[in-house]
Amino acid sequence: GGGGHANRGKGKNATEYFGWTASKEQWNNSNFAYQVAQMCVEFPKVYCELAYITELFEGSDQDCLQSQEKLKRNLLDAADFAGHHPFLSKVAYGSDWNMPHMVRHPYEYLKVFLNLFGSDAHLIKHVDDFFWKNAYNFLGLAT
Repeated sequence: GGGGHANRGKGKNATEYFGWTASKEQWNNSNFAYQVAQMCVEFPKVYCELAYITELFEGSDQDCLQSQEKLKRNLLDAADFAGHHPFLSKVAYGSDWNMPHMVRHPYEYLKVFLNLFGSDAHLIKHVDDFFWKNAYNFLGLAT
């Protein structure tokens, strides 16, 4: 998965972690999504998926668009990571539909990713990879 951010704890001891919707400043080696993308390009059996990133479609239109743009920027940056395996051949559409909150929004979530992959010339080349081919490869079903 890798949602945008979550607060852990309360008060001044609260910590935040940022995932796929991190700002430019937060998109670095201390970000778990960044680290996962690095592992995907380095190791042949490491894949990841994007699921349950609710800030992509919940909240104000402006906030959702900003989160979507951050995700897009971070995906494109991860696509440029040096390694043995191209990142866009290692990331898949998320399937965490068993989460109680998420099952109320499957179409909105799908629509965000269809729009995202249709809005960029580089990403559109990988739309089939993202939505099904990478999962087939992970499962060993590709021919």
